[in-house]
Amino acid sequence: MKTQTEKILNILRIIAWIGYVGWLIIFGILIIMTFFGFLNFDSEFAKWPKISIQGSEITLKIFREKYPVQFIAFVGIVILETYLVVKIWEVAKNALTDINLKQPFSYSTASMIEKISYLIFSIWLLELFGTAYGRYIQTLFIGITIKFSLSNEFSYLFMAGIIYLISQIFKRGVELQEENELTV
Repeated sequence: MKTQTEKILNILRIIAWIGYVGWLIIFGILIIMTFFGFLNFDSEFAKWPKISIQGSEITLKIFREKYPVQFIAFVGIVILETYLVVKIWEVAKNALTDINLKQPFSYSTASMIEKISYLIFSIWLLELFGTAYGRYIQTLFIGITIKFSLSNEFSYLFMAGIIYLISQIFKRGVELQEENELTV
């Protein structure tokens, strides 16, 4: 008979696999669209997303033609952020697969949780850089409006802090578990 925790962990494993595969597909599509966007500007990539310049929307094709360096940096930031999200899902999937309910506190699980916090912190830094870069482009080329951040800038920092705290609790749990084994 499975306990409630085992059932929840199995559901979370499935969700982690779905999230990992889904974001991996998104990352692959983004890479392919970027590659073909450089080769053929009549592709779908060239039509998405729209960027507002002086009140009128333009495509990435026009943005790349007018500002190639800024275009490459913009696409690079988006690709890097997507890659970090893929890594988060991969580490979460691995952590949920490796967890042992008989001895849930292990150094590998604690280090994976800590790695997730570092990845989320990296996304936060990238969001800050992306926002600052968008503001720089706006001052450099008057009339361009780039809204880079999809969320509150400090939500990633808050999540990273909470997950880092949980990883430290897991590390302390490993220490207590080892002390308990030595005592018995």
